[in-house]
Amino acid sequence: MSRKQKKPAQDSIGATPEEQELQLKRDEIQSLSEQLAEAELELTNLRFNIKQFTCRYYQEIGRKYLELDELKARIAEERNKLAPLDREKSGEALLLRAAAEKIRSEVEDEEESEELHHFNPTDELKRMYRQCAAKIHPDKVLDPKFKEICHRLMAELNAAYARGDISKIREISLEWDSNSELVSGEGVAFDLVRAIRSLAQIRMRLSTIKSEIEDLKELDMYTLMLEVELAEHQGMDLLGLLGKRIDENIRLSREILDDLLAGRDRNV
Repeated sequence: MSRKQKKPAQDSIGATPEEQELQLKRDEIQSLSEQLAEAELELTNLRFNIKQFTCRYYQEIGRKYLELDELKARIAEERNKLAPLDREKSGEALLLRAAAEKIRSEVEDEEESEELHHFNPTDELKRMYRQCAAKIHPDKVLDPKFKEICHRLMAELNAAYARGDISKIREISLEWDSNSELVSGEGVAFDLVRAIRSLAQIRMRLSTIKSEIEDLKELDMYTLMLEVELAEHQGMDLLGLLGKRIDENIRLSREILDDLLAGRDRNV
């Protein structure tokens, strides 16, 4: 008795090779999108952490350095008054005054963003950010119109994350899911090209994020932040100790300035 010859089974339930390749690319996009969302979160948190520490630094130390630099500038100016023709003293006074004004500007700029000092994202906030960023990231799309929508939503997502606004993040995610303009289809061949290009963009963005994180970790403020955190784990207040040293320098500088002013008054 003859047996019927079975037809060879087709992979992926009859999918063509192009459709199979497209599915592989879409799976890869999904995986890389999750990595991209995680990388964006790491970069965002690193920026916020450095910003928070910078605010703390200027609150606890910056004002002290400002006072000290102001005293140094005044001491140099008073000494210059005693020898107005001395170019070296005149130049020193100008440089110290410029340094004092520079740190004044830095302190004032940081005090304007003091609210970031209290930013402390919850695990739920981070999870919502990852999920939303994985869906709306601009580097997943190619069409300029869609990319513009993604850039807007990504900016809103970052702002909502900074505020700790989970409701807004849900709203952004819902807007993306319900936007009919983002639904398109022009055939497997076009979809495959879009998928390949999307993968290239995602990989490029991952590389850029890696470089940005490396650059941030090269900052002196980041290094100081790690040193302060390590000292705190060991029960030491590194910024407090630094503040005490600056306070002592302020005290000595005040004595010098007072002596200069007293001598000037005696000579009047």
